Amino acid sequence: AIFVMVIPYAMIHFTKPMPEAFGAIFAGVALGYLAMRTRSFYGGILLHYAVALTMDLLARSN
Repeated sequence: AIFVMVIPYAMIHFTKPMPEAFGAIFAGVALGYLAMRTRSFYGGILLHYAVALTMDLLARSN
């Protein structure tokens, strides 16, 4: 089930720079695993938001 979910998740990120697009495959698996272990998608949403916010802040600081 996780790998089926990773396909659209990764496809959404293919318009991003190549390292981010490939990283989305592994992140999708990790977020899917987190959702299955906790039986909730809220942890994945929070983690995704935290990573995106961190990347934005790092990009602005350079």
